[in-house]
Amino acid sequence: MEHLFMLCPRTSRIWEKPVLKVQISSYSVSRMEVWLQNFLEQGNYLPSFDMIAVTLWCIWKARNNFVFRKQIPDLEALIDSALNTLSTCSKWNPQKRNLEAGSPTGAIACIIRDESGVLQEGFAGSALASFAVQLEALALLEGLKFVQERGSEVLEVQSDCLEVVKAVNSTDHVVWEAHALIVEAHECVTPHNIVK
Repeated sequence: MEHLFMLCPRTSRIWEKPVLKVQISSYSVSRMEVWLQNFLEQGNYLPSFDMIAVTLWCIWKARNNFVFRKQIPDLEALIDSALNTLSTCSKWNPQKRNLEAGSPTGAIACIIRDESGVLQEGFAGSALASFAVQLEALALLEGLKFVQERGSEVLEVQSDCLEVVKAVNSTDHVVWEAHALIVEAHECVTPHNIVK
C-alpha cells in the first residue's frame, strides 16, 4: 500500500506537484496510517487533509483504470481530477448525501456530511451488477436505506448517474436494467428529498 500511494516513482511525482508540495521519502513512510497520523499531528495542513484524501482516492482510481482497463495514468489529469473532486465536495449543501458507485464489478459507497460539509459517517461495500446503471441504482438505494436506518432526514442526495436520477424522479423515465432497484429507491424518497 505504501508503495502504491506514496513511494512508487510515478506516484511520488504526483506528491511533488506544486499544488501538493508533499515531501515523501522512503525513510519517512513506514506505514501509510502512521504517515497520515503524523501529517495530521503536524497541524499545518498544507495541503489540506481533504486534498490529501482526494489525491489518494484519485491515485486508487487511476491504479484500477490501469489494472482493469489498461489505461496509462496521466499525472496532470489525476491532479485535475483531485482538484475538481475537492471543489465539488466543498460546494455540498447542508445534509447532502453523496452516493457513488464504482465499476460494474465493483463497489458502492455512501458519504454523509453535515451542514458544514464535515464527514459524519458512511459506508463502502462490494456489489455485483451486470450493468453500470444497476450499480449506480444500487448505490442510491443502499445509501437511502443507510440514511433512513439512522433516522436522518435526507435533504439532498447526489448521484453522478443522470439516468438513475431521472428514473427516480419520474415514473416516465424507465431504465430497464435497474427497474426493480429504482422502484425500491423511489419508495424511499420522500417529498422533502431532492435527488440530483
